[in-house]
Formats: sequence, C-alpha cells, structure tokens
Amino acid sequence: TSIPVDLAELDGCNSDKEGWMEKFGEWKFRTRVKDLTPESSVRWTAEFKEAGYYRVGLEMKGADQVEWTVTSDEGAGLQDQHRLNSAYKWYDLGWLRVEKPGLHSFTVKPFGGQFESASLSGISFTKVNL
Repeated sequence: TSIPVDLAELDGCNSDKEGWMEKFGEWKFRTRVKDLTPESSVRWTAEFKEAGYYRVGLEMKGADQVEWTVTSDEGAGLQDQHRLNSAYKWYDLGWLRVEKPGLHSFTVKPFGGQFESASLSGISFTKVNL
C-alpha cells in the first residue's frame, strides 16, 4: 500500500505540485513535500488489518544523500540514508513492527545530509511474511 503526500500532515515544510515531461507530450505530476528543515516532519495515518512487520518505503528525489527517521505511534522506529537522484524513485528504509491492528500514524523527519534539495512524495507499507 502506498499513500501519497496529499494525505499527510505537514509541519515545518511545504507542499506543491511538480510537473515534468518524460517523453514528448507525456507529462507526469507529483505532489511533493519541499523546503525541509531539521524541524520538519511529515505524518501519515494508515489502517492496518494485521499486526506484524511491514517494509517501509519512501518515494523521493534529490541532489545528494539524505538521512531520514521514521517513527510510529507505537514507539517503533528506524533510520536510514540514501543517495538520491533527479528522478522520483521508491527507496526501501527497513522494517517496522505494528503491534496491533487499527489506525496508526508514522512520522518521517530528515536528520542529515542534503535534505534541503529533497522532494518527498509518498510512503509505502508492504507486509513481510516471516
């Protein structure tokens, strides 16, 4: 399941629509988070039907390496870093455990690297079957 940034709560950053042409006449659009600072956060709320481990991904682009933290309302967290490029791409951040089914919020924050150049457009959760 992926959730676009349109459905996120933003604190200390802004969002806008970005458009570009990949091939002649083929326009692509994304709503993105921009103007990130060390105090910025992006929070998504999602309903989980099952407890367990979920692989967390972020769709983003940027000019250099960016470091992120992701924390859940249940206290689980992870941090990761990726070298971004100029095209939107999904990056795997790691696994988080959801302790019980229901609504949960996940907060993403930049904590290092060149996050000023980063654009964040979505989060994804994929159930991990152990």
